[in-house]
Amino acid sequence: MDTLREYLSSLVIVAAVAGLLSAFSPVSGTMKKYINYAIALAVVIVLLSPLKSLLNVISSLDNLIILESETRDKSYDEEREKTDKWILEKSQDTIKEGIKILLYDRFGIPEEEVEVELELDRSDPKAVVIEKLRIQLTGYSMWKDSREIESYITSLVGCECEVVNG
Repeated sequence: MDTLREYLSSLVIVAAVAGLLSAFSPVSGTMKKYINYAIALAVVIVLLSPLKSLLNVISSLDNLIILESETRDKSYDEEREKTDKWILEKSQDTIKEGIKILLYDRFGIPEEEVEVELELDRSDPKAVVIEKLRIQLTGYSMWKDSREIESYITSLVGCECEVVNG
């Protein structure tokens, strides 16, 4: 409200001064032309002065929008990274459980006697590629044929498999 009052008062003052200068200016043609030019320039400057503050507001809004966008991008990237990590962990757990089930179905090895470790290829973060499987057998399952288990799992998964007893 104060800004509007200041704007209107400066406009009235410039208009009054312009009227006085125009009224008391010499009558000669060239000098009157320059005085009218200066008066018109002063009035235009006063009329356009709110644009400066408007441009400042727009500029600060742009900065705010850019800052918020950067903040949103960072939080999105953090959430995406957490989600990718969670998906990778769940995929590993699912693969481990699947291998335990396969070993039980094919060789009768109870799940509690099997420990599975995975080595993943981390070159592509969007793909779960198994580089190596390590299967540790405990209990009575240690007496199963390790080479047969290795070849079976290798043929299914398509990666190196190591079966360790104990």
